[in-house]
Amino acid sequence: MGKIVINGGRRLNGELKIQGSKNAVLPILAACVLCDGECVLKNCPEISDVRYACEIIQTLGGKTSRTGETLIIDTRQINHSEINKALMHKMRSSVMFLGPILARTGKAVIYTPGGCEIGSRPIDLHIKALKSLGASVIEEGDKISCYCQYTVTAKIHLPFPSVGATENVMMASVFSKGTVVISNPAMEPEIVELQNFINAMGGRVHGAGTKTIVIEGVEHLKGCEYEITGDRIVCATYLFGVAIAGGKTRFTGVKPEDLEAVLSVLREMGCDVSACSSSITIQSSGELKGVRKVQTQVFPGFPTDAQAPLTAALCVASGITVVHEEIFENRFRHIEELVRMGADITVENRIAIICGVPCLYGTTVHACELRGAGALVVAGLGARGKTIVEGTEYLDRGYDKMEQALERLGADIIRM
Repeated sequence: MGKIVINGGRRLNGELKIQGSKNAVLPILAACVLCDGECVLKNCPEISDVRYACEIIQTLGGKTSRTGETLIIDTRQINHSEINKALMHKMRSSVMFLGPILARTGKAVIYTPGGCEIGSRPIDLHIKALKSLGASVIEEGDKISCYCQYTVTAKIHLPFPSVGATENVMMASVFSKGTVVISNPAMEPEIVELQNFINAMGGRVHGAGTKTIVIEGVEHLKGCEYEITGDRIVCATYLFGVAIAGGKTRFTGVKPEDLEAVLSVLREMGCDVSACSSSITIQSSGELKGVRKVQTQVFPGFPTDAQAPLTAALCVASGITVVHEEIFENRFRHIEELVRMGADITVENRIAIICGVPCLYGTTVHACELRGAGALVVAGLGARGKTIVEGTEYLDRGYDKMEQALERLGADIIRM
């Protein structure tokens, strides 16, 4: 188990290219299973969840190789339909392979997925949607077996716009004998990325980012070359890091329109934020103001994945801020650690009431999930003295060499 050591109080200045998106690349890796060829993925982050996804592809009969930020996926020899339990338990996104394996082989066997313990994330929407496509599903304890020779024309309404369920249905429907329509899908930017990747392989998917997605079945998909978009949540984390530490930084390789809810909150906190087509510049004095209320929502609302880094920055914002976590019921686990650093936060069910304090003080804190780990680093950047963040295995699930990125901006940060 590694540690990140931060000596706070250093302003962050300069320019940083944002890594490829974790939440985009994972379903794209799953979609590679649909292809009878080779896919070249550029700007692919070197994070543990990507490594686990590559291991899954290898167990299915595929091959993977990496050169720098480029990942090559060869799925011509896919010949297995089951993901073993150990791999399933390593990450939540392993469930993304259910739809593409089923579409490719006519059978898929998975187990209840693992991942960070941030609340209940049942896969019943995935299962119900696959049944609507004509699949038969057998559940035996934590083992789920699906069978389907081909999917059929269907209209699927999701009672909740689940990102994972939307992505699974999109991939399961690629070879449909007809047209599949998804109503009330998730509209996150990563859904658009998956659509664009499937279409780059020869698929026919339309409407991602709107309230209706249409998938017209094709007979096969070919290999392609595709560049992964910048990670909006990593960018949000670094933006809140600059907000609390102070400084002026330009982040490139991102789409500002995907972060509008975050940028709006930063401006309300007193930061000077500007954006152009593929970059965001933030300037902060480090003296922040509280905001009236922040409520996490599905896109285009404030992202739940950015709630923890925001909470860290708000610890030193003057006044009182109320943060309402609408998506996951157990996503305030980092707050106990922030309180140990001197934060004044009260949690009532899914609501955190943050009373700004003059400063945070460095101490040893322990991360217990991905975005909470990012939040503790943000807190350490703005704290007085030395902060030691334990549990870096969580950080490495989504942040590619975070300490090196922040060091380039002037942070006094090192991994031990």
